[in-house]
Amino acid sequence: MPEAINCDPAAIAAASKCFCFPEKEANAAIAYLLAQIAGDTSTPAELAAKAKCYCFNERTSEAVITYLLCQIANSGGGGGACQVTWGPDVTRLGDLYLDADQTNTSFSFPTLQTVDLDVAIYACLLLQTLSMPALTTAGRFFANNNIALATLTLPALTTVGGDFDANSCTALTTLNVGALTTVGGDFAAYVCTALTTLNVGALTMVGGTFSANDFTALTTLDLGALTTVGTSFLAPGCTNLVQILCGAWVPTDSTTITITGAKLAKSTVELILRRLVLAGVALCVVDLSGGTNAGVASLNAQGQIDASALILSGQLTINP
Repeated sequence: MPEAINCDPAAIAAASKCFCFPEKEANAAIAYLLAQIAGDTSTPAELAAKAKCYCFNERTSEAVITYLLCQIANSGGGGGACQVTWGPDVTRLGDLYLDADQTNTSFSFPTLQTVDLDVAIYACLLLQTLSMPALTTAGRFFANNNIALATLTLPALTTVGGDFDANSCTALTTLNVGALTTVGGDFAAYVCTALTTLNVGALTMVGGTFSANDFTALTTLDLGALTTVGTSFLAPGCTNLVQILCGAWVPTDSTTITITGAKLAKSTVELILRRLVLAGVALCVVDLSGGTNAGVASLNAQGQIDASALILSGQLTINP
């Protein structure tokens, strides 16, 4: 009986050094050997057609193949289950890609703390629950086009080095990143039309654009800790948005601010205008028009003074 395979990634890499082929030939050899093991007599074209439902990105595909080959190698070797250091029990990953999965309704990574590069969850059409309770740091984070995902909670996440995107998750009602303080790139969340709760209350800095677009069910946006937005603050199409808390925000010149088609209360409009004037901006482009956003006539005396100054400098578009 052959000896069981040691499935530690380093041991696999060392043992496989004598099988170093160019990439194209290596992939062909793997496909051929797996077809032989499976007893599949399909032609290469037929085999390719059958494999279409297993289209992963390259890194995930390599990890899945390695995992399955270890299972095959040990199935008759007396070694028991293969212990592969890949999956939900790791604390650190280079990348985590879940792409176009159409089988799983949940993914759980209970001990994952750090992803050096990308967390990318794309178009997992049946995914309802994603659990990463220990994740504190990611290079970038993407959760896009997961149409069944109802809640995205990342309670320990504090830092995203690049972009944070949560887009077109149309069943999403809650996005909770309440510990998140820093996004080095863009914070982009949009077309989550069922969203009623967006918890970003600890967010202090966005290096690029802050976007919260087309959240048609959202009424309050709490950005009470936010001090810095790099390029743009965009929240168009949030048709029921009444209140934005942003008392610590210090707008910078050349920032584009678009909050159109909403229901902004006069207290929110007054607050935004006051923050702009106190910051001394001269080159911003600010649009608070449309919807039933409070207009100039409804503002208090200070609000009307601030609005007049910003209109005179050519920076402000606002309802009458």
